[in-house]
Amino acid sequence: VARVGRLFRDSTMTTANGRLVYYGSAAAMGSLWLYYATSDQQNLYDQTAINRIYGVVDPDFPSPRVSVDTASTTVPPALMELGGGDGCPPLPARGWRADLGLGKMVTDRPNVKNQRVYFPLFTPHSSDLCQNGSASLVAVDMYCGSTLSTREIGEGILKGGVHHRGQTYYSLGG
Repeated sequence: VARVGRLFRDSTMTTANGRLVYYGSAAAMGSLWLYYATSDQQNLYDQTAINRIYGVVDPDFPSPRVSVDTASTTVPPALMELGGGDGCPPLPARGWRADLGLGKMVTDRPNVKNQRVYFPLFTPHSSDLCQNGSASLVAVDMYCGSTLSTREIGEGILKGGVHHRGQTYYSLGG
């Protein structure tokens, strides 16, 4: 548990800037990869926050370098910041992180399927806060974080993400 806690540390997650983690992470095996995102679900219409998506790998899995008795570890190297598909993180990077853009936020936990990580996004209406914002689904490469596709869904908030028999199902509310 101490090891995973260290991997998730990011000093840019604060209440003041709205970068909060509300949803659980998604995991992929091989080396252990964990995917998560920031967004302030208490303020969906905040158009000043720049939230992020993350992919973090633990290359020591399944044998972490943490002693259960002392819970000591070294802090992993910084995550590689991506800005539009700059390629995979060079070693010894422990993953990637990417900014979503002004006002965009994740509305549920990510899902992993076929070496892609799917993040449901919400973008508030730019001029009329009484109108619903728009929902989209972004797919990123699970190892590099580069955007593979973005699908506009419609007005409202996208939730869910269940894979069943080759299909993925989401619900759209709003």
